[in-house]
Amino acid sequence: MANGSRPTSPRAEAVERLYQVFGRYPLRAVVEGCPHCVGPEDHATLRAAPLRVLTSAQLKRFAAKAMTTWGDEDDFRHFLPRLLELGDLDGLGGKLRHANWSQWPADERAAVDGFLSELWRERLDVPLLDELAVIYDDIEPFLVVWKENPDATKLAAAVPDERLSAPWVRDALETAFFAADSAEAGREFSDAVRRWEDFHG
Repeated sequence: MANGSRPTSPRAEAVERLYQVFGRYPLRAVVEGCPHCVGPEDHATLRAAPLRVLTSAQLKRFAAKAMTTWGDEDDFRHFLPRLLELGDLDGLGGKLRHANWSQWPADERAAVDGFLSELWRERLDVPLLDELAVIYDDIEPFLVVWKENPDATKLAAAVPDERLSAPWVRDALETAFFAADSAEAGREFSDAVRRWEDFHG
């Protein structure tokens, strides 16, 4: 690899974009918090390491309390690149909603969109879809990615879901049934087709 450059991937590039865009929000000398909810040790934890190496454990408490009892929207945006990079979006969708992220400057929205799109392409799983449904009013663009890049095994597990009522879901499962390379896989997809029909009519 020339000049010692780091390997890149679409997700890694999206992460770098997050840090570039949200770098305009520095860590403030004091991240104000409710004194009854946030103690000195909590404040110290946020400063225990540089932003890019803070762990999920170190950020968990701030992520839960951000903008309610600890910090404001700008403080949240300072930590957002790392929170997203760590990939644990549980509850983060609600925080983005609380921060009115859809009204943020265009480059900030684009950075968040870009990262979430790449994360979705990698995972294509139901827990992430649930969080995206909190973040976005319309998740159809994400479902289209699933349609164009079908992972029938994960799709089969998600069939009893109101967001997956489109006929293409059944078609994808049926295609997977005919392409199955084992009797066990065939049964899985056949059962999934029946569940889809039972659930969606």
